[in-house]
Amino acid sequence: MPTFFATCAKNLENILREELTSFGAENIKETVAGVYFEGDLSVAYRACLWSRVANHVLLQLAQFDAPDEQALYDKIQEIDWSEHLNTHGSLAIEVTGHHPTLTHTLYTAQRVKDAIVDQFRDKTGERPSVENFRPNIVLNLHTDWTLCTLNLSLSGESLHRRGYHLESGKAPLKETLAAAILIRAGWLKELAKPNPILLDPMCGTATFLIEAALMAFDIAPGSYRNYFGFFKWKQHQPELWDNLIQEAESRKITGLTKQNIKILGSDIHRQAVSKSLENINHADLSDRISITLQDCARLTNPFLSEEENPTGLIICNPPYGERMEPQDLEAIKNLFVRFGEVLKNQFMGWNLGVFSGAPPECTKAIGIRSKKSYVFLNGMIPCQLYFFNLQPELFLRHETPEERQTRQIKTALEHGLSEAAQMFQNRLLKNLKHFKKQLQNPTTPLFRIYDRDLPDYAVMIDLEITPEGIQKIHVQEYQAPSSIDPKKVSLRLKEVLAVLHQALDISSEKIIVNPMKQLTRSMQKYQERK
Repeated sequence: MPTFFATCAKNLENILREELTSFGAENIKETVAGVYFEGDLSVAYRACLWSRVANHVLLQLAQFDAPDEQALYDKIQEIDWSEHLNTHGSLAIEVTGHHPTLTHTLYTAQRVKDAIVDQFRDKTGERPSVENFRPNIVLNLHTDWTLCTLNLSLSGESLHRRGYHLESGKAPLKETLAAAILIRAGWLKELAKPNPILLDPMCGTATFLIEAALMAFDIAPGSYRNYFGFFKWKQHQPELWDNLIQEAESRKITGLTKQNIKILGSDIHRQAVSKSLENINHADLSDRISITLQDCARLTNPFLSEEENPTGLIICNPPYGERMEPQDLEAIKNLFVRFGEVLKNQFMGWNLGVFSGAPPECTKAIGIRSKKSYVFLNGMIPCQLYFFNLQPELFLRHETPEERQTRQIKTALEHGLSEAAQMFQNRLLKNLKHFKKQLQNPTTPLFRIYDRDLPDYAVMIDLEITPEGIQKIHVQEYQAPSSIDPKKVSLRLKEVLAVLHQALDISSEKIIVNPMKQLTRSMQKYQERK
């Protein structure tokens, strides 16, 4: 039986394995970013047509050892290329992997091309041409040091290019990744329920919604494509392919008879809604997916008034990565806070999947304890899919800045003061003793008791004092040099607050941390020398 290799994004191999098993594949073996399998051509065709997470399906033509370019040329010439390509046909070649001597992929591709066209020229006096856009065959040479594997791409273009997307957003989510996220989030399990519901309140260009509909109504994701890499391959079996297309069409007709599935989306941007509607219409799913213009922070549950109060799955892909500027971090956290409040008030009992590459503190701002998470890569951006059950016992109460400070002081004291913090405490108590008389008879409302006395604790401390005693303590932190670890700076400030609370016996609410103060250039150099 022929050997095939289906590629996918990292961490999706087990999903792809399950798909290939359902297609009738045999001798399946997972590896990084792909799955090897065996079967007849119908299995590979079915993978091209039905796989929701594969990027490419490759047929292995040959595997050999080639320590140099001449050996590579000779091995390629051993293949009878007239079995795969006509003299006036076209081909494209891509090279992946690492080789000790063939280090330039374009040159390596050139040598593979030379071997093929020279064979045709020697036999017929004519040669095929190179064509990068939809050629007759697409070849892939993968080098694992000197071990070379030559494949023919049955998919041609990446399978994430379904064919229904007319418009993409600023940071589009690949269709294959969207399908994998839906599977991980439990959409297939949701479809087993009597009345499945899916809602995407940040739908962008509707990728989640369309992929969810393809699963729900048993529509082959490859059925929208008008090109595969095997269409002009000499060993293509059109009758076999036509039978699979007819089978897919029959399954689609049956699937679309389902009336119990509700798929809804919304977005705050009018342009995104417009693009979504165009894509949905092109996928011929306008009567199956509903889109509205709405802010996710003002989302309402359209089923809340129903007697059964049905629940479903909410899936969303909030802004992050290339779409976010550093100064927007607080904005996205605030969005998550408001979105979380809507979820708690409107969608009790639902499941939620949030796909995000933003820092973890943004997702935590939703205020709901995550049940589990999965690691993904969106292009080169590391991301996670966080899964939540919207149940009251999992809701977290957001801390006020004062509550956070109280907790941090308590934690610091419970862990015990470091030796450096104890030195800071001794210096503070020494200063208080020195200014004892002035503090008992204050002549000014603010009295400075500490100002960068120790290099490790670069803060300014003022007491707000009246005859009745200390009313407030104002702490101002100086800007630390860039050479100092920010985590260490944060720890030092927490220790300062803990010492003030303990040494002066004052409640944490009366300790006020003021905005950071910039050091002069001379002071920065002094601290760096210290």
